[in-house]
Order: sequence, then C-alpha cells, then structure tokens
Amino acid sequence: MRVLILGAGAIGSVFGGFLAKAGHAVTLVGRAPHMDQIRERGLLITGIWGEHQVSIGRCLTSPEALAQARESFELVLITVKSYDTAAAAAAVQPLLTGETLVISLQNGLGNAETIAEAVGWRHTVGGMIIFGVEQHRPGRVTVTVQADKVRIGHWMSAVDPERLDALASLLTAAGIETVHSPDIRRYIWNKVFYNCALNPLATVLGSTYGFLLTTEPTRDIMQRVIDEAYQVAWACGAELFHRLPEDYLEHLYTDLIPPTAAHHPSMLQDIQKGKRTEIDALNGAIVRLGRAHQIACRTNQTLVDLIRVLELTRGERRPTVS
Repeated sequence: MRVLILGAGAIGSVFGGFLAKAGHAVTLVGRAPHMDQIRERGLLITGIWGEHQVSIGRCLTSPEALAQARESFELVLITVKSYDTAAAAAAVQPLLTGETLVISLQNGLGNAETIAEAVGWRHTVGGMIIFGVEQHRPGRVTVTVQADKVRIGHWMSAVDPERLDALASLLTAAGIETVHSPDIRRYIWNKVFYNCALNPLATVLGSTYGFLLTTEPTRDIMQRVIDEAYQVAWACGAELFHRLPEDYLEHLYTDLIPPTAAHHPSMLQDIQKGKRTEIDALNGAIVRLGRAHQIACRTNQTLVDLIRVLELTRGERRPTVS
C-alpha cells in the first residue's frame, strides 16, 4: 500500500517505520534534520516495542513536490500538531484518489472535522492513540509507554465499516495493534479529558503524571478540569463512556495514570524546546465550546493562560524583581 505520513515527528515516525518494515511503500514528510538522518542512515525505533532499524528512502520536508509529480496515496496518516491540521489537510487534497483514506492521529477536538472540510467525509477517519514516543535526536525515536490500543473510526456514515476493519487489520499486522471502534468519538472525548487533566498541569509544575496523584491540590485541580469538561461535553451532546465526572476520575486515577506515572507530558517537551503547544485544541477547546454554551470554564481557562505564559517565556522562570 502507498502510505503518506504527514507530520513525521515522533508518533508519525513510529507508524511510518512499522508500516515500511511490513513492506508498504511509505513516504515521510517531516522536519529536515530528522528526514535527512532517516534518508541517509535509516530510522531506529527503540523502547517497549523492541528495537527496529528501518530503511525509508522517501523522506521529504514538504508535500509540494508530491503534488507537482502528481503522485497519489492509498492511505494518509496526519500526525501534525493540531494547529497545523488545516494546512496539512489542504496539502494532501491533491494527493488523493477516489478511495484514499485520511486518518487523523492527533490530540484534541476538531481535527477530523477540519480534515473533512478539505477532503470530504468519505475520505476522513478519526483516530485515537494513547502511547508515548520520544525523539531525542534525529533518526531515532523511543516508544516509552502504552495505555491502550490504537483506535480508528468514523461518525458520518460515509466510509464502509469493512474498509475500517481491513485498515485496522493492516496496522495490527504491521505491529501496531489497532481496532475499528464505531464509537470513536467517545474515545476521542476520553483522551481529551485525559490530556486536559494531565498535560497542562504537569507542564506548569514540571512534573510527571504520577506526581499529580500525590497531593490534594493537584487532585482538586484535575477534578475541576474534568467537571468543567463534562459540562461542555454534555452541552455538545457527546456520548461518553463514563456517566459522571466522578466515574471518569476514578478511571483516570486507577487505570490511566498508573501505567504512565513516570511519563512527562509532550507539552512540557514542547515548552522546553521553545515550540508552540496544543493547548488551544485541548483546554482551549473546552473553554471555547463552554463559551458557546454559556458554561464558565475557569479552571481550564487558568491552565490555558499559564501555558501561554510559558510559551511566551519559553518556559523560563523569571526572577522576582524587588
């Protein structure tokens, strides 16, 4: 299968590497140092899924050359940051055939909808990933933690479910366990809750996820974040796995945080590298949707504001002026 990975950073490189190792014709589009290293010396994947050295000769820094060559792909995985989704979707539109599927494997709310605006719902698939990957240097990525299978699904009845079953089987056969979940929106909301509760708070504190369980103030903040997010989800008509926010919090504390307790949030890594974060697609999205439904989301807004301060200061702690 001809596969395009658009946004081949840490997560995208793992998908591209395993698909290439399984014999698929993979093209990566990512940043120059990483792409140059993979093109010249191959991609090294290490971590909890084993060690894999993979050759991927097609590594680009922009999709424009593909459009100029009139190339097309059967499968496109979009793994860019949420703030780049619209540009990524517009870039892949000329590369599609009538049967191409475009999967969003991203954080936050609204990514699949943004992709569908560019390519149509008949090409668009939602996805949920909850495994962690770190990239410490070009050409090498490390899978650090996994809390669930990859899940893909569709909610506009424009994609044949059998195609999604086959796609899940293809990814699983490549080494990334994936299931077709017709209720994918529930999983996306669940991950949004997870990210909203953990990522900004652990970033502000410079802590691991596990630390957030150890103090009453951090648990109280997480509870208020989830209470507000649930109010918004209900107002949006979302169907959720856990009926009440207290039920979700028990799941978060008991089932989700322990396996990832030693993990630092990717948002913290973005701050440390001077990069923009995805706060607008997470807590920021909760705040925007809350405003649209006249729901005050003060705790989520405070976390958004604190992350924006860290973005502006590149995470530096400013000394007190006396």
